[in-house]
Amino acid sequence: MLLLHLRGLRSKLLKDLGKFKMGKACIYIKKLSDINQDASKRLMKETISFLKKKYPGDRKDG
Repeated sequence: MLLLHLRGLRSKLLKDLGKFKMGKACIYIKKLSDINQDASKRLMKETISFLKKKYPGDRKDG
């Protein structure tokens, strides 16, 4: 399961991901072998970057 907050980039990043199902804010993957690992990493990095910009004061890592 992966939290997703990428409005415009969502379809661009998801098209290369592979086999998954999607809810409103989650991606459901049965097996890691079903998805493209590089696309998954890009998706996570973009999501984390977006969240850090949107909620700069909410970080606990400094």
